[in-house]
Amino acid sequence: MRILHVVDGTYLPKMDGIVVSLVNTTLYLANKGHKVAIAAPEYPGYKDKKQKNITVKRFSSFSFPPYPEIRISHPNIYTFKQLILDFEPNIIHTHTPGTLCLLALLFAKQYNIPIITTYHTSFPDVMIYTSPAKLLKLDFLFNKIKIVQSTKFENIQKKLQKTLEKIRMPKLEKKSRELSRKRILSITNVFYNKHDLVIAPSERIKKDLVKHKLKSKVIVISNGIEIKKFKKKNKYNKFPKFLQIGRVGFEKKIDIVIDAMSILIKKYPKAKLTIVGDGPAMETLKKQVSKLNLEKNVEFTGFVPRNKIAKIYRNHDVFITASEMETQGLVLLEAMASGLPVIGVNVLAIPDVVHNKKTGFLVKRGDYKAIARKMCKFIEEPNLIKEYGRNARIETAKHNIEITLRSLEKTYLSYLK
Repeated sequence: MRILHVVDGTYLPKMDGIVVSLVNTTLYLANKGHKVAIAAPEYPGYKDKKQKNITVKRFSSFSFPPYPEIRISHPNIYTFKQLILDFEPNIIHTHTPGTLCLLALLFAKQYNIPIITTYHTSFPDVMIYTSPAKLLKLDFLFNKIKIVQSTKFENIQKKLQKTLEKIRMPKLEKKSRELSRKRILSITNVFYNKHDLVIAPSERIKKDLVKHKLKSKVIVISNGIEIKKFKKKNKYNKFPKFLQIGRVGFEKKIDIVIDAMSILIKKYPKAKLTIVGDGPAMETLKKQVSKLNLEKNVEFTGFVPRNKIAKIYRNHDVFITASEMETQGLVLLEAMASGLPVIGVNVLAIPDVVHNKKTGFLVKRGDYKAIARKMCKFIEEPNLIKEYGRNARIETAKHNIEITLRSLEKTYLSYLK
């Protein structure tokens, strides 16, 4: 079998959930004797290593200004067509809407090749972070004012706070989010409906896609994780250490976790939070930590190589995320496979893996006070960490990559003519 994977915006050397999933998939297929080709954007100065049964074709690209690490590929029709003719794929699998994936659709239809896609990203939730309020950094301005400790200008501060609250307008934002979700999904459905099959990483995402009138067939296959790389945690710290891992982007809402820490330290001054990863929100978050006087409580490690991540999980006790855009969340599964309970938001795919009061706690979106309360509960009832951590490890068994990739391979075979 010859499978062409097409990805836009991201690939090695960048590491995110999509890239990890794609790397795992291609290695599995190559080891099974299948031929795999990958069409991806180029990154200046990076060269791909030669691997048996794997061919990587890079396309010239440019960076996306708001997020420089995202690469937009030039749609070279001739080069892409030549890739199709030379490789002769039996299956084409796209991973993100973009220029290369549109070319994949074009040639799949032209040469009658089955084309499959995976819904990796919740686009309505991502698009919120290209709104005027975000681009003008009004959220950061609000946070900056919110943490000013001056009483001299208290009345002015309150008025300004109310003005910024109106700009933020939680109720209006909620309605806007619902309208945006419907509108954006109707646009992205044009892309996904051109595929023979859409793979959703979780049941919640499948239901959301079907609810918003996606017409293509949708099945659920977890992206999976290499459970054997994450050893079961048997010993926990006497005072729990909290952890956040992932891309440090504004859409991940790490600022909410930091706000929760500012409440937690009032009762437990020695509480510690480690933030692992890098991204465009790093500078803003560091300023927030500084303004809240949390330098002794919050540590930023920056980028950490994949081969060191498992050890970081083992050195911590509870994983926290305030992200509202997870279609599955590989870092959640990795943390749980390591025996860490999770505090997460009760939206999209997170409740599929984080079961409230069984593998962790679920809170409402944006509720930093609730996150702080759950952190307190784990500190005050450390036996819950062990109990929920043990349950979390059991929960991840169904996401063992050996199981999920066998399902994917069978799916490919079912589409061969």
